Amino acid sequence: MNVGSRRLVVYFGVLFAIAILLSLSAARPKPAAHPVIPRSTRAAVPDLTGHWAGTWEDTVFSVSGSLVFNFTNMTTGTGQIDLSSLGLGVQFGNAMGTIVNDTLAFSFISASVGSGGGVIVGDSAQGGGSVGAPLNYGPFVFEGRITASTIDGRFYYIFPGGGGGKASLGKTSPVETQTWGRVKAIYSGDER
Repeated sequence: MNVGSRRLVVYFGVLFAIAILLSLSAARPKPAAHPVIPRSTRAAVPDLTGHWAGTWEDTVFSVSGSLVFNFTNMTTGTGQIDLSSLGLGVQFGNAMGTIVNDTLAFSFISASVGSGGGVIVGDSAQGGGSVGAPLNYGPFVFEGRITASTIDGRFYYIFPGGGGGKASLGKTSPVETQTWGRVKAIYSGDER
């Protein structure tokens, strides 16, 4: 695999991991631990339950795609990232977490991308992961902000020459397919 192909695959791995982490959950992350805020002044972790959709963009390599996440509850989710701009199609992954008071600790994995984890305290998320075997491309970090309706974050590869960029998602309603007859019945009041 040539260096250009390797960078694209590494980039893909990091993007997917960041997307999953931000969904569970800006500037470059600080190496210091998250500051201790008195419990009485911390905000609760926003409710992530539901359907989220958005985009990712690597501002270093000028590639982008869509993101979709579904959370059945605050601690279980699935996601997909469109990596067609890298020639890799849509990739899938899973995330799991644990909530204690105002903190959500989570991990994620994608068989074809990598794994990692992070923490959400109030509306702030940070973490990292690695694009592992068989690719072994190395570590990345991310951080972001979360509200009840938006997730915005940034990600960076740790090694020189790696990618970096942003991801943004909004809470949406899943699309439900309907026939024209059913739509007419709903709006005419004939539906029973």
